[in-house]
Formats: sequence, C-alpha cells, structure tokens
Amino acid sequence: MRKLLWIACGYAGALLLAHYLLPQTLLLYAAGLTGVLCMLAAAVKRLRGRVLPVLLAAALGFGWYYAYDALFVRPADVFAGERRTVSVCVSAYPNCYDDYSSVLVRSVDGTVPHVRMLVYDYSAGMQDLRPGDLVEMPLKLTSAAQRYREKSDYYLSDGILLRGWLTEDYSVTGRSALRALFFPHEIARVLKRQVDLCFPEDTAPLMKALLTGDRRDYYEDDALVCAMKMSGFSHIVAVSGMHTSFLVGALGLLIRRRRRRAAVGIPMIVVFMAMVGFTPSVVRAGIMQIMLLTAPLLRRENDPPTSLAAAALVLLGVNPAAIGSISLQLSFCAMAGLLTVTPRLYARMTKTPRGKDRFEGRVYARAMHAVCTSVSASVGAIVFTTPVAAFCFGMVPVYSVLTNLLCLWAMSAAFTLGYPVCILGMLWQPLGSVCGWAVAWLARYSIALVNLIARLPWAVVCTRGNLGAWWLVFVYAVFILSFLFKGRERWRPVVPLCLSVAALALVSMLSFRTPQGSAELSVLDVGQGQSIVLLTHSGAAVIDCGGIMTPDNAGDTAADFLLSSGRRSVDLLVLTHFHEDHANGVERLLNRMEVRRLAYPADYEQSELSDTILSLCASRGVALFPIAADADVTIDDLALRLIAPLGSRSLNERGLLVYGSGGSEDFLVTGDAGVGVESLFCRDYDPEDTEILIAGHHGSRSSTGEQLLDTLKPHTALISVGAANSYDHPAPEVLERLTQRGINILRTDTMGTISLSVGN
Repeated sequence: MRKLLWIACGYAGALLLAHYLLPQTLLLYAAGLTGVLCMLAAAVKRLRGRVLPVLLAAALGFGWYYAYDALFVRPADVFAGERRTVSVCVSAYPNCYDDYSSVLVRSVDGTVPHVRMLVYDYSAGMQDLRPGDLVEMPLKLTSAAQRYREKSDYYLSDGILLRGWLTEDYSVTGRSALRALFFPHEIARVLKRQVDLCFPEDTAPLMKALLTGDRRDYYEDDALVCAMKMSGFSHIVAVSGMHTSFLVGALGLLIRRRRRRAAVGIPMIVVFMAMVGFTPSVVRAGIMQIMLLTAPLLRRENDPPTSLAAAALVLLGVNPAAIGSISLQLSFCAMAGLLTVTPRLYARMTKTPRGKDRFEGRVYARAMHAVCTSVSASVGAIVFTTPVAAFCFGMVPVYSVLTNLLCLWAMSAAFTLGYPVCILGMLWQPLGSVCGWAVAWLARYSIALVNLIARLPWAVVCTRGNLGAWWLVFVYAVFILSFLFKGRERWRPVVPLCLSVAALALVSMLSFRTPQGSAELSVLDVGQGQSIVLLTHSGAAVIDCGGIMTPDNAGDTAADFLLSSGRRSVDLLVLTHFHEDHANGVERLLNRMEVRRLAYPADYEQSELSDTILSLCASRGVALFPIAADADVTIDDLALRLIAPLGSRSLNERGLLVYGSGGSEDFLVTGDAGVGVESLFCRDYDPEDTEILIAGHHGSRSSTGEQLLDTLKPHTALISVGAANSYDHPAPEVLERLTQRGINILRTDTMGTISLSVGN
C-alpha cells in the first residue's frame, strides 16, 4: 500500500478530530498520546509499515492544528472589535453587489498581523480597486471565526483570518512591487467581459460561472439555481477539478508530445488556479494534473491515489483549518469515489463474466461505452459525496446520475468551446458573438433538461428531521451488504436498486405528517425573521417567509420543512408585509414548491422586493389575493381570518394580522405591528382566551403590549428571533411582561424550530 496515502489519511483524520470533536485545550494531549503510540508502534516490527506512518502523521496533524491556531488565528482575533487604519495590498478585484462591495486584501504593515482579510464597504465605493493596489483603509475589525454573530469556520477554512468594515474613505498609496503576479485576475476580468459580449443574455451568467467561477450573475436567476440544486447539477458551476480535467483533456487533443504538453499545460494549470482564486477543489485537481504531466518526463508512472494524497498534504499543510471547507471535503470524496468505485463499475457494465467486451463488434459500441463511462463516473463521484452533502445541505437529489448522463457532455463541450469563443471575440467581436450564439445552445439544452428533471416526482429527498436520512442509511446498507454477501457469484446491483426505490416510495408515504389536532403550527428557525407553517390533515399554509442575519434562505428552510412533512404544495401563502425579514425567502419558496394563493395587504408600499414577488407569482399562475377588507379562509378544519391593516402610518402598522382557530384553540399572528395596532385590534375584535400568541416584531419592546396580553390571556408565546441579533431582541421588557403573567415562552434562537398542536 502507498505510504504517502497512509500518511495523508492519518494527517487528515487528526485534523478532522481536531476540527469537529476535540476542544483546543486537548490537542497537545492528543498529539502527545499519539506520539507515545508512535514509539510503541516503532517497537513492534509488524506495525512499522502501515501503523507507524499513520500515527506519526496524526501526531503532526494534532500539533500543527494547535500551532496554527496559536500562531495565526488567535493573534489576529485579538484585534476584533478595534478600529484601526490598516495598510493593505489588494489581492483580487472587488465583488460589487446592490448594497455593498467586498474585497480580499492582505495586511502589509505592523498595525495588524500580516494575514488575509476580507473588507466590506456599504457605500459601494471600492469598485475602482485593482489587484496589487496598496491602500490605507480605516477599518472596524471583527473576528473571522464568527459568521452572523455565531461561531463558524466559514472564513477560516478559506484562509481569511480577519474581517473589517470601512468606516471612512480609503486612500490608494501606490502599487505593489509584485503586482505582475496578479495578471491571472486581469485574465479573469477580460474573460468575464467577453462572456457578456459574446454570449446571449439568457446564457451569459451560466457561462461566466462555468468559465471563470464568478457566480454573482448566476445567483440572480433563483429559478435556475433551485433547479440545478434539485436536479443534482449545481456542481457544474462550482469550478472544480472537473474543469481542470476539461482543460487538460482539450490540451491533449491539441498537443500530442508529452514534453510540449507538460511545458504548456503546467503553467496553464497554475494560471487557471490563480484565475479562479485557488479554491480547494481546483488546487487539488491542479496538483494531480501537474503530477500526471510530469510523471512521464521523470520516467515514473502516475499513481492517482498518491497524487491525491500529495494534494491533501499540500492544502492541509498550508491551512489545517481548510479541513472544515465543504468544497474541499466534497472534492476529495468525489475523487475517492472516482478512483475506487468508477473503474469497477465501468468494468462491471462493459465486461462479460469472462472479461470480454459486451459491445464488441456492435455498431453502437462507442456510444454505449460513452454512456457507461458517464454513468460509472457519476455514480463514483456521488458514492462518498452524498452523505456529506446530505449532512451539510439537508437534501439528496435523486436524479443526479440521470442529469449528469444527459447534460454533462453538453456543459463540458460548452466549457471547452467557451474560451475559444472569448478569444475570437477579442480578435473580432462579430465573429465571437456568432460563435457564442451557437455554443449557447449547449447551455440552453442543459438548462431545459435541468428544469424538467427538477420537476419530476421525488426529485429531492430531504434528510433533516424526517425519514429521508434513514432512507439514505438503508440504501447504503443494502448496497454494501449485497456486495459483501455476494459469495462467488458476480455482484448484481438490480436487487438493492429495486429495494431502494421501494423504500423511497414507502418513506414518501410515511413522511406525510398528520397533525394531532386541527392543525400543527410551526414557527421555523429562520434567523432574525419570521416564517410560520400551518399543516392541516391534507393541506398547508405559510405565514411570512423571510429572515436576515443567517446563512440559510428562509425559502429553503420552509420548503425543506414542508417537503419533509410530505407536502408538495402550499394552499395559501400570507405575507403580513413586504419587509426583507418577512418576505425575502418567498422567491426561493415559489421556485421550489407550488403555491396556489398569495394574500398580502392591498395598501402595500411598492419596492423591488414586492415587484419581484408579485411578478413571479403572476408568471407561475399563483392567484393573487390583496386584502383590503377582512377575509376568511378555511383549510380543512383550520379557520383563518386575514385582518386587513388597522394602522395607517409605517409599513409595520399597515401589515396584515392573522387570527386562526382550530376549534378548541386559537392563535394570533401580528407581524411587526406595534402596541397602537394591538390596541385597535383589542377594541374592534373579540380575541379573548387566545391560547397561542406569536409575539410581535420578534419580541421588540414596541410590540406585545400589556393590553394585548391582558385581553388575549395566552398560555404560550412564541418568539421568532435570531441568535445574538443586533437588535437585542427579544427586549427584556417583553420577557418581563410575559413572565409576570405566567406565559410559557418559546424562542427560536434557543430552541430552533418550534411546533405546537392547535385544536383537538
């Protein structure tokens, strides 16, 4: 067995334990204990070959993880919360969005440690910066070990050790002496410009993401983003090892001689890695491809597992915190499957039991081999990545193999042809536009199929909080057991495949959640926002769908919850008002599920968000239900009264109120209404003995007033609020009012999603 592979496994295993399980205080003890085990293994001859390298690498892993934190992370974290003017060198072109911009920099003076930093500007004033610029920036510094005020490895795994917000105007003081090293960023910028010029508007965002890794425009098309995820094809826009393989494959067609191919290919790979920002998956593939190109020149055979191990040691040696990068984990898991599963599966599909080619001499032999190659590669890539993706993203695309079979060839061709199109566009723009129009049909073909596959039944299995996770465990268990107990017979995957499909159908039926009472009311954990799901015996309603200060989209949270409850559609979506924290997830929800009706205040304040939602509803055939007067809606045994806006000033006061009754129990949703609107509600309606109250405005002191509480006399108050939010919600005054009246307080920031039964 390859020693470098064993060393990489021991090193990476130690980093995984250090990152996810062991507290920082125990890492040195773990390194010392592993070192003792190394000495014991060295004394036993049988253990020297395999066990000793693994233990030695593990000891180094524990020690380096501790040292990296002590030498780099903690010294940088000391400056969090301070305001300082820092001299930095810009590392990349800024990313500019609608309301802010961000740029990667590296500090170059002694004000703060010389680390990689991410700087934000909410005045959108950094768009003129270029890689290599030396800039004086007045910053408010914050920790890179937190995201949305919660502990996170999101930035640390990418090598970012500090973040900062511009507090005043910056000043450019010069250019770095090493500015020539940033030329790959210039190439990327020119490519992005040419993609916009050469390709039609409907395909340019996808082609830009495919060719350069810039997904900002791609993410603007939320419908396509959802379809790509649900069909299992979103990996195509995450520039990865596959794209590096496409480049090297295209180079191999042009240059046959090994020395020339290596002389051209190695610099090309390095430039490509720099151009897309040295993402872990591209660096992994780049190292492996460089070793593949150099092996013949050194008269050595290329060994993919050894190359994979070398790539892991390089990446994790530079930054041990990169072990927490999801892209790195998925990249290495995919490659492990391609090296171990794909060759065997391909042989199983193309060879007879006697080792002969199944398709030899047949007209369609080449086509069948291409199909078998695609299927075996797709299956190999997902064997180890699926559990990781299910754990991280909470969903498993069922038809990903089919999507790759039908679309991967088209997107690989689009990628390979995309660069020549851009070059032609630089030489003569009309020619580039004509060629871009032709290549765009490959992207259109893939987009059409992706949208079709995403709408198929059971396109996605949710694995959070339902039977979907157990179905996935069952699938792996069935396939592994059938392989282990095949005996002398050749392994046949038909039986485990049929069992998996039957189990999926069973899980789909069993996952349909039937409420114990008239309905089940769930306040979802969407961060600082609100989204309430009502499940009845056969239907579902959603009140608000928005959240801020959270990495998760509220629409995804609501869709995952509904799908895991066996619901494929929403009978009624109610928006109390069009604020971001109540409605910014609606577009994602509409793109993932069928919504039949949308209720909203008739007297709403027009905004970009409201225009987007209403136009999308119109295009999807959603019935619009503007509420100018009170309206009653019944879903099974659940009665909802949509109360027209009672206030007339701010948007919060002009929002809807929702009063629901499940027979023996009632509940009230006031949105962001203040105590003035609550007073009007108590005066004009008869809300006595309302058992459940969703606290107004996320527990703000201006809502959930004493008059409302004394009139309703609720026994339970639910507060939808984000953890450690910047508004200090829920307010102490509100908590005191609730506590004084003996009301049970349930909060999403401490309990996550909360579900209660309504009615008998």
